[in-house]
Amino acid sequence: MTEKKDRPLGDLFSELIQETRTLFKKEVELMRVELSEKVEGSRRI
Repeated sequence: MTEKKDRPLGDLFSELIQETRTLFKKEVELMRVELSEKVEGSRRI
């Protein structure tokens, strides 16, 4: 495997963009789950 310091800058930016998208999608998914749990919890009260 090539060390990150040896990779072209364009590759590093592409990886950064992909990882940022993945993080954003997971955060949105987590937010949906948390909101669903709050709604379900408030219905029980």
